[in-house]
Amino acid sequence: MTNGQAGFFILMTGILMCLAALMILIWDKTRKYRYTGSVMGTVVSHKWRRMDSGRGLVTYPCAVVEYVAEGKRCQCLQRFTAVCYNSVKHADYDWVLDEKYRLHCYVTRYCMNHVDPVRDLFPVGSSMEVYYVPGKPEKAFCGSLQSLSLVWVILGAFGLGTGLFGVLLMTVLA
Repeated sequence: MTNGQAGFFILMTGILMCLAALMILIWDKTRKYRYTGSVMGTVVSHKWRRMDSGRGLVTYPCAVVEYVAEGKRCQCLQRFTAVCYNSVKHADYDWVLDEKYRLHCYVTRYCMNHVDPVRDLFPVGSSMEVYYVPGKPEKAFCGSLQSLSLVWVILGAFGLGTGLFGVLLMTVLA
């Protein structure tokens, strides 16, 4: 295989990665618009949700919201834009919910106030807006959808770099 052929193969791989990043971007930006129905739900309980983050098992608090949509009684778990675990020497609170709807956990031994922001901000009996897909009311979310922007940015940048390396291999090193 010549450098030109290898460069062409690498260029095509980079283009495919950029197209995959574009597809993820479009899907990420349009999935929110499928949830056009909305109804007010009631927080009925709280639970700890478990999720595999790739670096281990992560647990975080969330509210369980019950709602009635299109004649069906359903439940959904509260979602956050992101769940961030931070290790610091000293923090005022061990859990914080910020303005971008990200839940922060500060892992420290010297915390002054142990709180559960979900129980404090969304007590049992309080209302929360639930967004659902019309015709499929059990497909719903309350809180915020997680963004996939980091995925498409990294994939697109890696694809662009791979494509440029392929062009370089085809032209300069051929």
